[in-house]
Amino acid sequence: MQEAGLLTREPTDSDRRMLRVSLTDSGRALRGPLEAMWATLEHVTVRDLDAGAAAAFMDAAASIQSAVEAREGRSR
Repeated sequence: MQEAGLLTREPTDSDRRMLRVSLTDSGRALRGPLEAMWATLEHVTVRDLDAGAAAAFMDAAASIQSAVEAREGRSR
């Protein structure tokens, strides 16, 4: 992402082992299109499901996400 110009990585002043990662203007510009893409994907994924099936799918997806995050040590 750094090579694509989407973010920068800079050492911190207090600890040279740590890096401060920041989005560039180009990286921030992608936020809207990416949010639109994910919204479209969510809509397409559940459009043929009734309300109960869509809710069950979203609950299952949230459970999968939590399990992956917990495995990576990023649980909420």
